[in-house]
Amino acid sequence: MDSECLVLLPRVCAVLADPRQSLPDDTSLEKLLDWFTGLTKEGLTKPLLQLQTDPSLFVASAANHLVARLLTFHQPATTSPTTRGNGLTVPPNKEEVELDVTMETSPGSGCSITMEILKHLESSLETDSHTQVPQGLRLLALTLPKLEAPLRGRVIRRVLRPLEGLVLEGRRAVTQPLMDVLLATYRSGP
Repeated sequence: MDSECLVLLPRVCAVLADPRQSLPDDTSLEKLLDWFTGLTKEGLTKPLLQLQTDPSLFVASAANHLVARLLTFHQPATTSPTTRGNGLTVPPNKEEVELDVTMETSPGSGCSITMEILKHLESSLETDSHTQVPQGLRLLALTLPKLEAPLRGRVIRRVLRPLEGLVLEGRRAVTQPLMDVLLATYRSGP
């Protein structure tokens, strides 16, 4: 599959660069997407999470955007299409419980990637590192508005304690990123 996708990659990039060109069929895009998904599941997530702490602000920011895209792309499907508020429901509502069951019983389909990112996000907010905490907060602010209500609620429940700890510590360096997270949470409502 890798060699087949490598052959397709230049044609797909050409189409992306010039939309007037076309691919012979849609399966080329599907195969390429499957290939990228496979690469992600084979460990692309870990290097991206490590790049969030890169000393270069450009690299760290790009990694943050890619991780946010991964998290929103790999949102587990839920059975209910409705949204409930801004995800701040505690205890978890029915949709969030369904999501928890889906994520625990479906290790494939992106759930493992989602869980890996959530664990990383939580630990980055609990660290003493002066670079990881702001990057974690930026990732939250980028991601929250794009998440569906069940996953958004789960993310908020997961990071609520570390966020409270940051507020209680009174670290000035994270005041603006914390405000960005609060605004993102507010804007991600119904």
